[in-house]
Amino acid sequence: MRRLYYLAGLFVPLSLGSPAAAQEADADTFEYVVVEGESCPSIAERVYGDRRRYDVVHAYNEDLGPLPHHLSPGQRLTLPVVSVRRDGPDAEVTNLRPDVQGRPGEREDWQRMHLGRDLDRGWRVNTLEEAFAELTFRDESQVALRENTVVVVLGSSAANTRRSASEARLDRGSLRARLSELRGRRLRVSTPSARAELEGGAAVVSVDESETSRVSNHAGRAVRVTTPDGQGQVRVAPGMGSRVARGERPSAPRPLPAAPAWVGSLPAQWVGVHQRTTVRGTWTAVDTARVYRVEISRSAGGAGVVAAVEVPSEITRFEVHGLPPGSYFARVSTIGRDFFESVPSAPYAFEIVLGQLHGPGQEVPQRMDPGDPSTQLRPLTLLPGSVLVAPTGMRCALVGDPAESSILTEGQQGSLRCVDAEGDAVGGLELSVQPAAVATESGAARIELVAGEPRTVRLRLRSDADLPSSLVARSSDVTVRDSAWDGEVLTVSLQADVSGTAALELVHTPDAPMALGTVEVLVSDTARESPAPRPPDEPAPPPPHTLHEGLARALLSSSVGVRDLDRRGVSASATLDYHAESTAALGDRLRTSVNMSGDLFDDHLRLSAGAAFDLYGRYD
Repeated sequence: MRRLYYLAGLFVPLSLGSPAAAQEADADTFEYVVVEGESCPSIAERVYGDRRRYDVVHAYNEDLGPLPHHLSPGQRLTLPVVSVRRDGPDAEVTNLRPDVQGRPGEREDWQRMHLGRDLDRGWRVNTLEEAFAELTFRDESQVALRENTVVVVLGSSAANTRRSASEARLDRGSLRARLSELRGRRLRVSTPSARAELEGGAAVVSVDESETSRVSNHAGRAVRVTTPDGQGQVRVAPGMGSRVARGERPSAPRPLPAAPAWVGSLPAQWVGVHQRTTVRGTWTAVDTARVYRVEISRSAGGAGVVAAVEVPSEITRFEVHGLPPGSYFARVSTIGRDFFESVPSAPYAFEIVLGQLHGPGQEVPQRMDPGDPSTQLRPLTLLPGSVLVAPTGMRCALVGDPAESSILTEGQQGSLRCVDAEGDAVGGLELSVQPAAVATESGAARIELVAGEPRTVRLRLRSDADLPSSLVARSSDVTVRDSAWDGEVLTVSLQADVSGTAALELVHTPDAPMALGTVEVLVSDTARESPAPRPPDEPAPPPPHTLHEGLARALLSSSVGVRDLDRRGVSASATLDYHAESTAALGDRLRTSVNMSGDLFDDHLRLSAGAAFDLYGRYD
């Protein structure tokens, strides 16, 4: 059985037995690529931890020919996968943020990673969008994976020698490697187009979509950069970078972009309440910047990243929300137009401490939504009468002189101003004190009463702040007969004896100094008359009689007349005509005609006269 495995972990020679026995057992194998300067003994030491097991290399690669073997860079060997974990896992997940997944060996199914997860050889770790993870190897070297990055753990080699090395493969994305300065600690990072070997210090290695690799050395000793088969080695000193395109040799080292610097005197402490915290900072612009990268970590060296973001070059400030109490370090670096990353700025050290907010009438500190840490938050809304308690040893205020405790009043808004015991300024979050909006359950903005008549109304309060557990109504001009608060609706029975306008205040106790919300009350002498009902529309007249409907649709007109044709001398006649039009739009016509005639000159001349009268009508 032949499988492709990633080089990883320690291989224990005792588990191999004889090479022949291993071959007969049909052991799993992987493909090993020779780098410049390697020999069969050195490969055995790197893979199995023992130079004497070069016989295994020979047994699985009979085409090497007779001794001595001369290996070439890029040559591919077949080696058996036989290993037993020794001295713990090869690496461990020591930090991560959501959406990090991993899978061991050649398994197809990904699984969600968790803090403290042990990683053996072949483990593949993938950070998704807006995620990051930190892996710590057995020799305490670390790699920090940024978003959309895939790394394969290749473990540690030759752990029983003084020059141990941890190995990882970066398939895509970007990682930052950190090593202690202890002599002999090394980290090898391979990519589709390059191989980088670090010895102490820190560096950033990235792979873009075209599989071009970039190495930015930030500190420590020079980084050795080669092609995957060990060709074209360059030594990249701290503050320099090298680019390796697929199929090409590493470029000559070039200077990294300049690092930004923090602007002004940034507060050493920031005050928040509960989980609602905000930290801000500004840095100097760098002309060659494409983007800036900001990282918030638990250590000055950059380990333990808790938040990270990349922003366009026109932005030179950051704002992070929702950090829990503790000590942090912020660093910003420049990613230039050539995609090399500068050495990070000096760390900005700050501490987050928490004060307390008590809602009106509340003895327990108010809990609140920390908000989305990836977006700019609106000022925290509080109800009038809330009490702000400063952190121990500090004094704070929204308006006026800072104090250990202060009552917030309606209309106050801005950044919380705090000072420590020495009087030094401390950063604070944005606050806004606003009353709750009050309306009847039907949505009306005021209550209408009739003088002398009691009425019960249901009121709803809307506020971004938490509403108190108790609530009552009070007024100097309206009698409050009763009120009940169920946490969402306040039911109030009211009566007023005099017409006019009054105010109804909602408070957590009848003697509270400040109202949480107010609603207008309009009192009239009589009930407002309702508008008279609109009379119903008159029914449409019935359709006209359709007696002649069939005749009206005829194509020819009809006439009926009476005349005496045999009469001589003077005569008279009358005619009645009914004309039915073929088009209904023209209407029907009824014509009455009267005619008179007489014979003159012995019937030689006949004179006639007549008149016609037309009556029009339309039948539907």
